[in-house]
Amino acid sequence: MRANFRKWAFLALIGSTLLSSNVVAGIEDRLGMGSRATALGGAFSAIADDFSAAYYNPAGASLRLDTQSARGSFMHFGMVWSNAKLSIKKGRISGNRLEFDTAMGAPTGALDHSVEPVMGFTLGMGFDLERLLKIPRLHVGLALFLPARRFFRWDVQGGQAIQWPMYTDRNQNLSALPWLSVKLHNRVSIGVGARIGVSIKTNTEAVIVPTAEPTDTPETDIGNDVRIAGRISPTVGLLIQACRQLRIGLTWRGEIYTNDFGYTDVDASNLSGASLGTFGYTHHLAHYFSPMDLTLGIAYTPLTTLTVSADLSWNRWSAYLDGNHDNYNGEITEDTFTPRVGVQWRFHESTQLLGGYFYEFSPFDNQGGWTNFVDPDRHVASLGTQTNLGALLGDKKRSINLSWHLQFQWLRAQREIKDWQRFTSESEALANPGWPGWQAKGWGLNVGLSVDTVF
Repeated sequence: MRANFRKWAFLALIGSTLLSSNVVAGIEDRLGMGSRATALGGAFSAIADDFSAAYYNPAGASLRLDTQSARGSFMHFGMVWSNAKLSIKKGRISGNRLEFDTAMGAPTGALDHSVEPVMGFTLGMGFDLERLLKIPRLHVGLALFLPARRFFRWDVQGGQAIQWPMYTDRNQNLSALPWLSVKLHNRVSIGVGARIGVSIKTNTEAVIVPTAEPTDTPETDIGNDVRIAGRISPTVGLLIQACRQLRIGLTWRGEIYTNDFGYTDVDASNLSGASLGTFGYTHHLAHYFSPMDLTLGIAYTPLTTLTVSADLSWNRWSAYLDGNHDNYNGEITEDTFTPRVGVQWRFHESTQLLGGYFYEFSPFDNQGGWTNFVDPDRHVASLGTQTNLGALLGDKKRSINLSWHLQFQWLRAQREIKDWQRFTSESEALANPGWPGWQAKGWGLNVGLSVDTVF
């Protein structure tokens, strides 16, 4: 009786934790989840055997790559710091050519669209319910990203503004990913999870109050009503141990973004001699858009000390929503593929070297018209190590892994060349802030530290 009570009490606790997590998703796209996966360049869907399985492949926790810790629960704590710099030079027409060599500081010179550094913490836990509660073949867990600064950073601009939406409207936010995995066979597991987001409804009421003297400025009384609701995007994963050396992973993640919607009413009906009645407007904005994607990955272990992994992801950016909730029906964005590779080499009984690389294509092609979304293609290279402190100290029964990563992003030069035929008039083209064109390039740096334990 007591055993059954403990079982259901534990499940109720996990369920209430997952359902009460009202947070924003999207941080995984740029900062990664944990130092090990990030150091491998995100080529992790066929490995995914730690807390970050919540994002890369929720089936992974039930079919661990390290068979010595195949049965066990785990916990994770990590921190990450990231910085990115972007410089945009506006073009100038020189004869029949468009040049992008205007010096910084000139009236039409470079625009600095860098973002403030981001710092946050990753937390994770996973439980082997077969071991804890005698529920066979079942694992559950939760991964969190907690920003160290502001909860939200929103930067909503019109499509004409020269902007970097992939960073300035997505990089400081909460993220929660609950997951559940089941081991169907000694070589097959499936998993389901979710990315949970916040939808915010902001209702504003403004009342203009007349003053005692007609010549005085009327007072304004403003009140806000903010309501928060959740938004959930599903994640589904499959993992197959084809043979001792080969693992195959498949992950599907649904599209997610954050809503910000509401209305503003202004009541000016009580102004003597100048009654304006009641007027107002509604708004519906979108933030942190992450597209639907499908990832196929393999992990090959030719030697007991060496594992090579590779992922290929398809991302449906043609459904992109900008900050004003506008969809361009694929006219300025296109679906992309992202290839990733990673290598982990155990050169010592306690320590392995990690390295990875991926190339991320921008969804924004040369727009040519009135929009000015900046997002260059990027080369991303990572390096790190993972050390089992228990093995290092001679205690092989303890599994406490210390990992770190260093990731560098080189943002290739992106050019936007305007086509005057796509504007309704010459004056409209000349008024566009990106006319006659611009060039953007930059770099990014991401460093982190993680501690994981299996128990």
